[in-house]
Parts: sequence; structure tokens; C-alpha cells
Amino acid sequence: MENNKTVEMTQVAAQGGKYRWVAISALLLAIGSIMRLVSPSFAGISINWVITMYCITILIVRPTVSKAVAIGLVAGAINTITSKSPLPHLNFLSEPVGALVCVLLMAIPLAMKIGPVSFRPAVITFLTTIASGMTFITSFKFLMGVPNQIYLYGMLPVVLLTACANTVMAQILYYPVRKLLGQEEGK
Repeated sequence: MENNKTVEMTQVAAQGGKYRWVAISALLLAIGSIMRLVSPSFAGISINWVITMYCITILIVRPTVSKAVAIGLVAGAINTITSKSPLPHLNFLSEPVGALVCVLLMAIPLAMKIGPVSFRPAVITFLTTIASGMTFITSFKFLMGVPNQIYLYGMLPVVLLTACANTVMAQILYYPVRKLLGQEEGK
């Protein structure tokens, strides 16, 4: 007996599920943690891949404020494990602050475009990294009694340079990651 039935297959566009944001967050934060562990630093400055990836995550999934803070807490846990700081647990404060700033900046209706390219990922990542970094180093300064000279001329430049590096990488990676995850251009 031969079976001559025709089988028809249809491709369904990517659909978001109730917990799609968790899967995307987990994937991008895992990539960020691996990159943070293996990336070299240049003159003592390195990209904070975890911040870069949670910014991209928040930009893509557009979570609620509470979900963004949850993403920040997970990022803080990852950064605590991979930190070289004498007070790594400050990441549990700085990363939720950064994630909160990121999600709140998304609510600002500014185009930030040059031609067809939006620079929202770059601007939002820069400001998010500044918020996270300033929270970390300012808390560190007060808890450890760091002199103002070290804070201003040693720690602050590291935050600014890290923010610049994160900004470049977020802008470069945002569109390919969005396409990979099947997000439509209009969203």
C-alpha cells in the first residue's frame, strides 16, 4: 500500500509567549556573562558585557518596570560573580538601578534617528551604564571611605570609558540581535 497523501507545511512568524522575555533575558545575559569573562581589558577598561546585554534585552522585550528590575537583579548576580571589585555585592544595587533607568528612558518618545538608523540603543545604553556605574562607585566611595581625588580622577573616568565602550557595542549588536530574535522592524 502506498500513501500518496500530500503534506503541507506552513511557516509561522515568530510569536511571543507569556515568558518569551525570560528566555531572551536568560540567553542574552548568559552571552554577556561569558563575554565578560573572556574579553580582555584595554588600559584597565573593559566592556561590561552584562550591562550591554541587559540594555539590548530591555530594548527588545520592552518589559514592565518590575520585570526590568528583575532583569537588573539577575544581571547584578552575574556581575557579583564575575566582579574584580572588593565589594562585588554592590552590583545588586547598581544593576537594578541601571535596568530601571533603561526602562524609564525607553518611555521618552524621542526618535534619535539619523536617516533610517535609530541611535536610541546607543543613547540609552550610555545613560544606563552611567547610572549603574555612578551608583556602584558612589556607594563604594562612601562605604570604603575613598578620597575624592581617587573617586574623581580614578573611578569616574573608568565609568565614562566603560559607558563609551558599552554604547558602541550595544549600537552594533542591537539590530542583528533584533533580527535574530524575529522582532519586526516597526516595533
